[in-house]
Amino acid sequence: MVASSRPTVTATLFRRAKSIFELRHENDRVYLVQAALLIAWHVEDSDTISSNSYHWVGQATRIALGLGMHRDLTGRSTTLMPGFDRRHYRRLWWLVFQAETMTALEYGRPSMVRSEDYDQPPLNHGEFRNFDGSLDTLICADYFLINSELCEIVLQVLALNAPNAQILDSAGIDERLASLVVLVLHRTTRSPDSPIIAREAASTILTTFETMLSAGSIRKCSFHCSTPLLAAGIQFFQDMKSAVSTTALMRANAAHAQLERLLRPVEELAKYWPHVETLSKLCISLFNRGMAMLSDATVHQPDGEADSQADFLAQADISWHDIMAGYQLPDLRQGLDTQEWMYSL
Repeated sequence: MVASSRPTVTATLFRRAKSIFELRHENDRVYLVQAALLIAWHVEDSDTISSNSYHWVGQATRIALGLGMHRDLTGRSTTLMPGFDRRHYRRLWWLVFQAETMTALEYGRPSMVRSEDYDQPPLNHGEFRNFDGSLDTLICADYFLINSELCEIVLQVLALNAPNAQILDSAGIDERLASLVVLVLHRTTRSPDSPIIAREAASTILTTFETMLSAGSIRKCSFHCSTPLLAAGIQFFQDMKSAVSTTALMRANAAHAQLERLLRPVEELAKYWPHVETLSKLCISLFNRGMAMLSDATVHQPDGEADSQADFLAQADISWHDIMAGYQLPDLRQGLDTQEWMYSL
């Protein structure tokens, strides 16, 4: 009963929080930054331009920039800002920075922050302590610091993929990248080694999620979790298509098996993030179409005619209408037509 009504309750609470935010009920802009980051975790609908995480993280980033959180105040007088507030600004800025860069990477859009726009130095372990000097056990400092470094590299990758990007050597970046960023970088790179690197990165993504699934920690993933899974699924399908077109059936079967393994973590994540249900439909569609491709490939002779290969590729086309069919959002109008909800929070 609770699980079935969770989407409706979550959507209702989101609409209430969104209305309060837009009405400027809160005047403290630091709270507005934090609220926008929290609202970004909710997937409202299929509109990724004027709503959802890219929109809300953008609002948080602009407010943070307006407050000057991106500037370094270390060498200036403490009378300008108390030490506690300065540390709070620094921690919040690096949180906004991570959300902004990862969201830009997820949607394939420009980041609002560039490396030359901020001079806030990196955080250190000492800034994750409580008032009494004890370590804050609610925050994983190592993860936060490493992810901050990764996001700085993500900015370089986004710059490489910009329309007017300068020609840069990506070899030095590869050594510091996570698998998702490697896959995004080499999918659009025409280097001879790029297909192999992208294939290995997709396999690493799959292994990572399988390890999290066996450890029971996959439920801790953020809303960006669908991005690496989607990237890996598309890579496996592209590898399978390429292998079938060259009649390399062993490699095609291996890619198809990886796509099948991907279904388990996707189905598990769909229990916690509603938008992953669409990704699950997509992966199942790719898996079924891949099975049809392999079946036809084994029937036809290796030296089959070119039109048979065209039939294989035609079967591989994705029908987004079939995937999205039957996917409906809960009715958000219930309980929102009076002003009583303002007092029931």
